[in-house]
Amino acid sequence: MTQDKPQKHRASGTDRSAILLSLISVASLVGAGFGIYLAQHFYQLKSGSAAFRSACNLGESLNCDVVSTSKFAELLPGFPLASFATAFFAVVFVISLLAHAEEWKSEARRALLALGSAGSILSLVYLAIMVGILKMGCLFCLGIDAANFSIFGLALALRPEPLKTRPLDVARWKILAGLGVASLVIMVGGLKAAFNEDLSQFPTGEIVQNTLSQPVVAVQSGPEFPSTGPKDAPVTIVEFSDFQCPHCQRAAMTFHNLQLRHPGQVRVVLRNYPLDGSCNPKMQGGGHKGACVAARGAFCAQKLGKFAAYYEHVFEHQESITSESIPALAKEAGLDESAFNSCLNSDEAKGAVARDIEEGDSLGVEGTPTVFINGRRAGAFPLAVWEILLERVGSPVTQSASNP
Repeated sequence: MTQDKPQKHRASGTDRSAILLSLISVASLVGAGFGIYLAQHFYQLKSGSAAFRSACNLGESLNCDVVSTSKFAELLPGFPLASFATAFFAVVFVISLLAHAEEWKSEARRALLALGSAGSILSLVYLAIMVGILKMGCLFCLGIDAANFSIFGLALALRPEPLKTRPLDVARWKILAGLGVASLVIMVGGLKAAFNEDLSQFPTGEIVQNTLSQPVVAVQSGPEFPSTGPKDAPVTIVEFSDFQCPHCQRAAMTFHNLQLRHPGQVRVVLRNYPLDGSCNPKMQGGGHKGACVAARGAFCAQKLGKFAAYYEHVFEHQESITSESIPALAKEAGLDESAFNSCLNSDEAKGAVARDIEEGDSLGVEGTPTVFINGRRAGAFPLAVWEILLERVGSPVTQSASNP
């Protein structure tokens, strides 16, 4: 009986270690999942293809879009911090599996503690940045932090052997270092290849130069028109748009991301140019059958003080747009059902859309999206082009010129 007790004790210790290592494996997989999502989201924001709100935007204090568009989201230019986090968790996962093997037990546990310590320190640094500088949290970033702290705590509970008891096995640490390098190359490079939109062949410089050489024209963009962004922003983008136009949806998302990356610098004004024969004389016999009603809805949403919510929700549900579905979409966006429906078929709403179409025709608009930046005609460009235009565009068109 006395000889069985040490065996039971060893078995109990082995079981405990196996559980702790399994929990580390789970935490690393969870962290990697958050990292992959955030890396994908970073590249979507960079290309302008991200939706108006990510899955982890939960209000004014938790907004992944704001954090992901900040300068702190990139560890190296063009490479998101989230990609490196994913590589980190991949290494932790593999080492947690190696640690089950007796020949790897000592060095793998030491490595897990070292990685858990480094990850926790970095998490504290970025928590301080979110709280102290950005004044904004990121739910999935907090998920990564929780995974880091969990790995550190679990690795500490494994009680790795101290160096004075057992020296480092240099050969095994060289293998672990090679594993780390391979993970960085595979994960960081692989995520960029999978999610980054390659614009290297896009003639960015030529497009920027052509846009800046365009004459400044008078495009009405006063406060009475539906818009997002501050009224006194130095750059005003006016978009003649159609809610059922796929390229308009992409442009709207691009402009939203541009505003996120440059808070307070950009105002985006919607001017309706529905490709629908029921209100646009140029579209007789075809076009988008719900676009005129959607355009009137934008006017009504502006009148009711809910334009941004309507604009984003309707574009996000573009495939659901019909003449009959607009009231339901407006209700889902938070607009008062009775007030919206009363406005939707009013002569005032119809007149506002007609004036937009008339001005579009006078400016030579023939399709959507047709865009003007501070009075210069532009196009449906990638976000990278708009970034350069934002830096190089001249002074805003004066109020008298833009609102004759």
